[in-house]
Amino acid sequence: MARVPLLAMSNRLDAWDKCDLATGAAVLSRKPTATFEHFSMLAQATAAGAGAAIIPRYLIGDELADGRLVEIPGVRLKESEGAYYLVYPTEKLEKAAFRKFRRWLLQEAAGESGAKIS
Repeated sequence: MARVPLLAMSNRLDAWDKCDLATGAAVLSRKPTATFEHFSMLAQATAAGAGAAIIPRYLIGDELADGRLVEIPGVRLKESEGAYYLVYPTEKLEKAAFRKFRRWLLQEAAGESGAKIS
């Protein structure tokens, strides 16, 4: 990893700072070599061999499945202070379609993080 160029989203320049190697050592005192405006551009650059990137798995499922991208063994992300929230008026829970959507969204989020969400 010491010689691999690091790629990042232009609005998430600290992503590599939140990453640990299996040894527990921080990856970065290095800054990203190149930045991109969109995850799709970041994924394309990574697949083309420009370097390594931190990209949400749900955005690159096809690339992981067909081998265009691979996960870096031993790299894990630290807990993030940022989060996404589903915010809605309580009366929305009275609608079956919304309850179904909420249940699906929570299951998807739990699958990505491995967390149990209710």
